[in-house]
Amino acid sequence: MQFDIFDHSRDVMLRNDVIDALARRDGLAARSALRSSTTNIRMTRSSLAFAVLIDSVNPCTGRVFSDCDAMAKAVRS
Repeated sequence: MQFDIFDHSRDVMLRNDVIDALARRDGLAARSALRSSTTNIRMTRSSLAFAVLIDSVNPCTGRVFSDCDAMAKAVRS
């Protein structure tokens, strides 16, 4: 598929932001970029693929640690 630079440049730029964050293995930035892209463009099949990649880069465990000692304790148990 060939994109028209005037019709698709914003879509491509937003997707590239997600790809750049994934390349840096920055899950938070990738998720933020994906959220921005899905509010500005329609959901696509690539959005689902990006979500899977983001989850693999930065899995959310739902646990928040107050400090390094709390995290180390959780790892040991």
